[in-house]
Amino acid sequence: MSPEVELSDRELEILRLVATGASNKEIALKLVISPNTVKVHLRNIFTKIGAVSRTEAALFALRTGLVDHVAQPVILADENGAEGSAYTTSTLSAVPLPEVLLDGVEETLPQPDLRAFPNRRFWLTAPILVLIVVLAVGATILLRGPAELPSAPTSTALAAVSLVEQRWQDETPLPQARQGMASAVYENAFYILGGETPDGVTGSALRFQLDNNRWETLADKPTPVTDVQAALIGEQIYVPGGRKADGQPTNLFEVYNLRLNEWSQLPSLPVALSGYALAALDGRLYLFGGWDGAQVVASVYMFDPETSAWQPRTPLSSRRAFGGAVALEGRIYLIGGSDGVHPLTTVQVYFSQRDQEIATPYEDRAALPEGRSAAGTTVIAGLIYVFGGQGDTQPEGGLPPLQYNPISDHWTSFERSPVAIGARPALVPLESRLYVLGGSTPGGMSAFHQSYQAVYTIVLPSIRK
Repeated sequence: MSPEVELSDRELEILRLVATGASNKEIALKLVISPNTVKVHLRNIFTKIGAVSRTEAALFALRTGLVDHVAQPVILADENGAEGSAYTTSTLSAVPLPEVLLDGVEETLPQPDLRAFPNRRFWLTAPILVLIVVLAVGATILLRGPAELPSAPTSTALAAVSLVEQRWQDETPLPQARQGMASAVYENAFYILGGETPDGVTGSALRFQLDNNRWETLADKPTPVTDVQAALIGEQIYVPGGRKADGQPTNLFEVYNLRLNEWSQLPSLPVALSGYALAALDGRLYLFGGWDGAQVVASVYMFDPETSAWQPRTPLSSRRAFGGAVALEGRIYLIGGSDGVHPLTTVQVYFSQRDQEIATPYEDRAALPEGRSAAGTTVIAGLIYVFGGQGDTQPEGGLPPLQYNPISDHWTSFERSPVAIGARPALVPLESRLYVLGGSTPGGMSAFHQSYQAVYTIVLPSIRK
């Protein structure tokens, strides 16, 4: 396990069970605790390791050696609800889409125990096995690097291309075009808060339920703001500062209670700021840089909900605004931004536990391929994604999406969305997909809403004896 991530014995126990595919109820029964207690532990675990889903938590357990495989049992049922064959789900970590396909397969996926098949059943299941092999090979191809495209694609290549075409998907558009809004994920829904619409700066709050694929209107944020970000801690969404309708930033700090659908006010920021980067780590908020109404700043502040107070932290190495911040494995990655004149390629890691010490809490990482500010940034399955944004130049179709692998310290670009993603969009991870919403494009403010399949799940049969 990463030394910067400290989990209690109980949290480690629960994380291992999550990696086996156990539900909250199953974990509660096994550990003789209540399902609500399991939920509380899971929220703490997700915050500490920077995960937003059970899939990411399971992959973290696999990557850090807590488990040697990730398996989630799925029981198929007929139309009457009777259980059928048992299956095992193997989740493949997200990678950029290769432009071409490779011959041959080196990686292996879990295989069914063919000895469990009675001979009379084998011929009935053989076509299914062939299809599974094709899908497995296709998925493996997606995990490989670029190579030369064969002149005559095989059936396996066509199957992989079919998977490729499905990675981008249209979703229910925003009720109104919007940019500069805050976003957060909780359970099986994501939230869009504030921002700017064609009617001006708004306090409108929306929730998108994945189960019913529709937008719901929530209680308005008391102070309408744009150029703002949000962070989730427990069952509260924290939204500090932002730019008001008069064009100036505010120091007001408001929080949304998910259970009560209510807003309340917390102690104000030390200074008025908008266009900052924000991340939650270990139950605290960290705010980096921003614009104070006169200039771009390098200040850093930490907010502790337990003391309800802001504290200054070691400033950034340079002034920047409209950058991205994501928490991953006990640290915060700071990505791009603008110095007020040009977009930046700067990428740094912030170690909160090193702050207030003699050594700097910042470490440089591989720079972005090109300067980029006001982009959507997030993390899923242990990888960082950057969509949209503003560069020195705007190529046709917009800037390409990027993926960063913290282990190899490498950035990779991949296929653009069918619709151009501009600056100040929202980028939200939920389950296996990344949801891209709104933003400012060459054609104007957008109500755009598409999702990108970042993680694939392949289902292979594990036949009972």
